[in-house]
Amino acid sequence: KTQALKLLIECGGEKPFKIKESSDKGDYRELVPLLRNLFSHTHFAVVSGAMEAFAMLAEGIRENMFSYLRPILPLLLQKTKDKKLTAASGRCLDSFYGNVVSIDIVLEDVSDSTNWKKQKNALIRTSSLEYLARCIERGKEAGKRGVINASAAKAAAKVASNSLSDTDTVPRKAAMEVLKKLVTTPDESLISCVVEVVKGLDNPRVYKALQSLMNAEGSQKLTEKNEKEVPNLNKKCSSADNSDGVIKKKLGDKKVKSRTCVTSDKTHPKIKDEDKEICEVLPTLDEALDIISRLSIPDWDAPEDENGVLAGLRSSAWKIRMKGLESIVLYLQNGISSDVDTFPFSSLFVTIKEHTKSFKESNFNIVKTILSFFDSVTVIHKLATKTLDLFFCKAAATLAVEKIADKKFISLAPLLLSSLCIVRHPKDILSIAIKCVQAIKSPLPHEALLKWCYN
Repeated sequence: KTQALKLLIECGGEKPFKIKESSDKGDYRELVPLLRNLFSHTHFAVVSGAMEAFAMLAEGIRENMFSYLRPILPLLLQKTKDKKLTAASGRCLDSFYGNVVSIDIVLEDVSDSTNWKKQKNALIRTSSLEYLARCIERGKEAGKRGVINASAAKAAAKVASNSLSDTDTVPRKAAMEVLKKLVTTPDESLISCVVEVVKGLDNPRVYKALQSLMNAEGSQKLTEKNEKEVPNLNKKCSSADNSDGVIKKKLGDKKVKSRTCVTSDKTHPKIKDEDKEICEVLPTLDEALDIISRLSIPDWDAPEDENGVLAGLRSSAWKIRMKGLESIVLYLQNGISSDVDTFPFSSLFVTIKEHTKSFKESNFNIVKTILSFFDSVTVIHKLATKTLDLFFCKAAATLAVEKIADKKFISLAPLLLSSLCIVRHPKDILSIAIKCVQAIKSPLPHEALLKWCYN
């Protein structure tokens, strides 16, 4: 089979393939199904050979192959889950775009394969987003059908924006790359469409990262309408820029209001303005990883088979991920090398959050390790008599309340809540705990939280 496929590909001539015009109107109704059936072959060399043959037809005959190759596109996206076929399927997909299919066709299939509620395989979701990013980057250089208009750019931005809420870290990162490709395009009309989609997200970090990228690329910052939306997006940040000067520089001469955590005076009438927590924008994942790489965490950048910490966090195997988390916890328990005020706890927070489904892991061993991480940071602040950031307390207290009635965490969750009350005012922790437990229907956490309050 591999020899037959090799012979077929040789019939296409040398690259770039350019099959004679007399073959453009040929009948491929027998050949295409034969190649398609090879996708189910058990040997990866046969499957990759069939993909290479499809690529030859797409590059050599181009748009006249649309009716034959259109049904093959979603099959290629599904094949990306096989690591042995990822490269071959990627090359075949690239040959389709511009020569056979347009961006609209790509978006139809990518929107389905990136829906994390329907498509459970993270590799397929990631590869589909990476393919979309390559299509956007190549644009009309890919072929006659590679032109991207404003409506297609807006649709691509929506697909990527939906993937920002993916349960897995890698697809979210791939979605962010799609948005970056869109905002760095030389066509300003496409950028305005993308910004229109992004400004509707409840994710100020994404907005900030894209704006910084646009400024670095020399593109226009934002239209006046979009600039007015920036304060509204930043209201829901869990943290704020270190100085109002940075914000004023971004927004021009517009008046900058003091951004504080939303606290109802009716609920907490005794809280004074000076006691309100000033919000700070947490670093992005890329920024956090860059900062952590400068710390002295053993084996941080080592490969997975050598117990690398970062590689372990990114692993799909829960035991390897737990080892990565345990390495961070052990590093904190051994004592940090710098002052508590300057140590990048927020970077560790973002990194672990992004690699543990926002602390919503289902495996109880990983949840135990996350609780140990929270406890380690709390102990460090307790020994240094420093106040712990509110965003950190909120995540730790929420997880502790959710697990307070679980027998597997009976020795961790209540103690973590008590420790949080030492490094933060108890009224803040109690407020977070009450708000969290009100959303839980089971009476067991309510009872366990009341017992903790009584004790």
